[in-house]
Amino acid sequence: MNTKDNQRTKITKRLFRESLIKLLEKTSLSEITVSQLCSEAELNRSTFYKYYGNIRDIYEEIEQS
Repeated sequence: MNTKDNQRTKITKRLFRESLIKLLEKTSLSEITVSQLCSEAELNRSTFYKYYGNIRDIYEEIEQS
C-alpha cells in the first residue's frame, strides 16, 4: 500500500508542477494564486496544502530538478 501512496503523491506533485509551469507562461509567479493553480491542476486546495505551504515551494522544487 505504501507504494501506491508514493505513486499517487508523485502524480499529484507532478500535476501541480506542470500546472505552475503552464501558468507561468501567462503571468508572473507573484500574481498566481493557489486557487488558480488548483483549478489548472484540477485538484483541491486541501490537496495543495497537504504537500505545499505556498506556491513558491513548488517553484523551488522545479528549480532544484
